[in-house]
Amino acid sequence: MRGKVKRCWALFLLALLFGIFCRMPQVEAGNDYEVLWHETYTFGSTSGGSLVDVTPDGEIIVAGHTYFDWWHSNFLIFKTDENGTLKWNRTLTYSDVAYAVKVLPNGDTLAVGYSYAFMGLYPDSLTISRFDSEGNDLEHYYYSVPDANVVLDAIITPSEDVIVVGKIQTYGGKELPEEDVWVLKLDKNASVKLNKTYDISQNDEAWAVAMASNGDIIVAGDSGNDYAKDFLVLRLDENGNLKWQKTFDKNNEDIAYAVAVAPNGDIVVAGQTENGEYNDAWVIRLDSNGNIIWQKQFGGSGEDGVNSITVLSDGGIVLVGYTNSFGASNMDAWVLVLDSSGNVKWNYIYDGGSYDAAHSVDVVPNGNIVVAGWSGGDILLMAIKIPEPQFGPILPITGNPYILMAHTWTSWFFMYYDIFEELYSTAVSLDVDNETLEMALELHNNATDLILDAWRCDSLEEILRRMQLGVMPKLYNIRKAFLMELEAIDILKDAINELQLY
Repeated sequence: MRGKVKRCWALFLLALLFGIFCRMPQVEAGNDYEVLWHETYTFGSTSGGSLVDVTPDGEIIVAGHTYFDWWHSNFLIFKTDENGTLKWNRTLTYSDVAYAVKVLPNGDTLAVGYSYAFMGLYPDSLTISRFDSEGNDLEHYYYSVPDANVVLDAIITPSEDVIVVGKIQTYGGKELPEEDVWVLKLDKNASVKLNKTYDISQNDEAWAVAMASNGDIIVAGDSGNDYAKDFLVLRLDENGNLKWQKTFDKNNEDIAYAVAVAPNGDIVVAGQTENGEYNDAWVIRLDSNGNIIWQKQFGGSGEDGVNSITVLSDGGIVLVGYTNSFGASNMDAWVLVLDSSGNVKWNYIYDGGSYDAAHSVDVVPNGNIVVAGWSGGDILLMAIKIPEPQFGPILPITGNPYILMAHTWTSWFFMYYDIFEELYSTAVSLDVDNETLEMALELHNNATDLILDAWRCDSLEEILRRMQLGVMPKLYNIRKAFLMELEAIDILKDAINELQLY
């Protein structure tokens, strides 16, 4: 670390001498989102229900289902290269649909599917399958799902546990059953580690699940009755103990279908809210304690909905789903990108000529995103280029060494901020331990808070404007933020190097 700081001081002195006599312009970056490519894939008479995950080298794994006859579907999994060229595909006879897929650090893929009961010969079952990098089925396990339970979503954790959420019907002596939230955790061999239900109101459903960096389970869905439903969010510890529960009411029928956890621990929940004859997308950003930071409604004259969320390392939010507004024909796939404050940065509609929808989204190691869904009877896959962060060195026309020093350190902070984001994504994909990730992320977040305080800003973008206006910041906090960001990067580099050595 000391060697790095000495090198930075040498660079600073050069920048200081140069900046006294001339101006170093801001580095402009591309500001346009761009669909790099989109492909559709057909494996049977009809295919769909796509889930997506990306390997560390940018290859793409997609899971879903396909019909080879009119009455029965098969679990489908396939792999493409980074440009969407198909490398292999497999269908499973022992599973019908996909619920989760995850690429493991050793190159294997773990997938969660569901097998429906058949004429009383066998019950409904969750299936957990492991594939090698060439798509060979290495092993699979079953968990029999009771008749009263309904699976609605699943995720695979870094430790290869499977967390399943949905609902369970309970009668309790009443004529009509009530529904309670159901949470199930299995290990990779389908042995039960957690099986709990949660009764919040008359009817409660869990439509989505995510995991926080400390292992907490975040569940989203709805709570209410046949006449009024509210967004429901639960935070559980890793053993299923309830830490807090929240409901959020906007209109008569509010249902959360997607949830994600931001790098800083914020929780983003999205779904639908009633808007007259049709539904709009409704998005809420919460802090780690479930308090609302902001909430936004998005929609038009038709039916609009969200199926999946991912949160980018800068706090930006990518929502994917479907829309019948904004000039859409029939129903089109919808990609909506928001900044960390919920403002729209990009609104993209894909029209394949039939019923189209986006179902899943993931971030590629280079920072771009991949979206999977369906188009008509085919599986849809598209890659989208995310603009480079527009942070670059801005040095003022001034001989004031204080301001020049502040601008130089701030510019270096921005550079290392971007490096941290890339390293953090790599560390997560390599399953670096949670303690190390939390330590690095805490330093990164504290550094960001320090530099925002130094410039008296609410966003990094606003700092750039203040630099151009010649605002006088708190120099000590800028230097401290810069050094703190370097320390966070060193922690991630050491952890990544250690994993790669073994």
